[in-house]
Formats: sequence, structure tokens, C-alpha cells
Amino acid sequence: WRTPMAVGRDSRERWRYRKQIRLPDGRRIRLSGTPVLNTKLEAEKAEREHIQRVLSAPPNEPPLVPKEVPTFNTFADEFMATYAKTNNRVSEQMAKQGILKHHLRPAFGQLKLDAITVREIEQIKAKVLDMGRGRKRVNNILAVLSKILHYAKDIGILESVPTVKLLKLPPTKFDFLTFEELESLLDDAAVEPTFRAAIL
Repeated sequence: WRTPMAVGRDSRERWRYRKQIRLPDGRRIRLSGTPVLNTKLEAEKAEREHIQRVLSAPPNEPPLVPKEVPTFNTFADEFMATYAKTNNRVSEQMAKQGILKHHLRPAFGQLKLDAITVREIEQIKAKVLDMGRGRKRVNNILAVLSKILHYAKDIGILESVPTVKLLKLPPTKFDFLTFEELESLLDDAAVEPTFRAAIL
């Protein structure tokens, strides 16, 4: 931390808050976290809201201390072993594993899920484009990231998810067969009735 304040920037230039408070019963607990939007004002707001949640807990209940948030690598393993395994075809699981291996794990692997902000997401978009990959590939990567973060929210690990904005794609171009080209294709496929039926 660059300053002794409760709110400051870490080594990755992310605004975070970290504070120790005393509860009415005399206990001391430490609070920390990262706002969804990477600004000082949002970090201060998140800190105030966290303190309020803890102090407003009923006296006979333990303070509302957030669950430990896993790193991206750890949660990606859980995501693939649970959500992807039960909801995706094998080919879709393999595609996700490839995106995780080549793009998402190198970029976010050691970060905690709640430390992934819009800033980090925009950085990976720019990096993949700089590698010469197409905009559609970028969107496929972002789709996997978004699904993982939203799944983390659905099961109660994250309170909110940063906006994942897809890149705009140019209109898809279609090349339609002429009637003559269609007749030629059907004639060539006549030797295989199954192929001809599929074309029709």
C-alpha cells in the first residue's frame, strides 16, 4: 500500500480498502475488498457499505464477514468440473479448456475473482487483438470469462459482476448458390443418395 489510509492502490494499480474495526462486544475484525469499478470513490463506498453490514448484524449472530474469494485458477477448475461438465458437450468443454489455457489463466489466474474489474477485461481484449486474433475470437474468450464470473455470482461467491462488453462484429456475408450451381451440386451428389437428401 502506498499510504497508511484504509483505501489505497495495490501493486496492480487497483483501488482496494483494508480496515480493522472494533465491534460493540469488543472484538476486532479486519475488513478488506475491491470495488467493481476501479476508482477511489467506489473503494470508499464499498468500505462504508462493508462496515455497515458488519455493524448491523444482530448481536447474537456472528458478524457478516464475506466468504473467502478464490483465485480465478481455483474457481476455473471448479467451474469446469461442475457447470461445464454437466451443461456443455465434450467439444464445448474442450473449447473452454483451450481458452482458459491460452488466454484467461495467463491473464487472471492468480487474481481473486473480485479483483477482476472492467480495467483488466479491457486489457485482455486489447492484448488478444494485438496478437493478431480476430474480433470473433476475442468475443469467444469474453463469453467464457463472463459465464465463469456469472456462475460465481449465482452460487454466492461474488456479489456483483463487472460489465463484459463484447466487440462489435462486421455483418456476416453470405454467398448464395445460383439455380445453375444448385442443379450442378445435386447432379454431383446423385451418386450418394444420402448426401443428396441432406443437401435438399
